[in-house]
Amino acid sequence: MKKMVKKLEKKDERLHKAKHKLFAKEEKLSHKEEKVHKAVEKAEHKKERSKKHEKHMPKAKVHKKKKHSSAGKSKVEKVMREFKHGELHSGSKKGPRVSSRKQALAIGISESRKAGAKIPKKKK
Repeated sequence: MKKMVKKLEKKDERLHKAKHKLFAKEEKLSHKEEKVHKAVEKAEHKKERSKKHEKHMPKAKVHKKKKHSSAGKSKVEKVMREFKHGELHSGSKKGPRVSSRKQALAIGISESRKAGAKIPKKKK
């Protein structure tokens, strides 16, 4: 009978240890869950604050591309080709040759405008 009592006490002790371990694990899990919950709340709070600030901030302007006519493009291409081959003169055929790429581009744009192409003015 004493042996059976000792066996039961050992089993009871093992059960008690197992319950204690299980309780400790549950406690750790609940602690981790609390941390995760706090982190989620913090993130939501930040999101709400950023939304409030967005209302007061001016929105960025969206710039649309201005469309140029294809006739103007072909005229500029022709002038740039002349510049590349050294055949482009400023003013008339007797004037000095154009040496600047920017100047050649300006001549091409002005000629295409004279031809009636829709090219927007230079922004200042």
